Amino acid sequence: MDPAHYGSETVRTTADCGETAGTGTLNPTWPNFVTFLRGGLRMGTSCEVSYSTGAWNGAFNGSVTVRNTGTTPVSGWTVTWIWPGDQQITDAWNAVVTQTGAQVVARDDGHNSYIGPGSSQSFGFSATATGSNERPAEFKVNGITCTTAPS
Repeated sequence: MDPAHYGSETVRTTADCGETAGTGTLNPTWPNFVTFLRGGLRMGTSCEVSYSTGAWNGAFNGSVTVRNTGTTPVSGWTVTWIWPGDQQITDAWNAVVTQTGAQVVARDDGHNSYIGPGSSQSFGFSATATGSNERPAEFKVNGITCTTAPS
């Protein structure tokens, strides 16, 4: 990543099962490097989360759907978010969910660990809450902040 070497690297490009080679600049930025590693490790490079709830007095059920909007598969996922209020998870299905304070961590349940490009996985939970029960401000999948689908 030394700028002194820019422009003299051998650059190989693949497309449609063919490869071309030439001399140029690899564009070795940290974001490009991270995208390359995340794709190779099947951690995903972009995502969208849908979140919905159904409430009753003092409790609610929630559903989270994670869609892989990237071009590489995700093999093993962890969804994290922070509650804006006093919500507390009491039960979950299709994910192993833990909560420490306001932070929630949901991990795949083994049978649903793979999310191909353009595909999704969902899980649900029951929780308690008092007050307004606002939705979390952001969701992350394997450390990447996801776009949020309209509710």
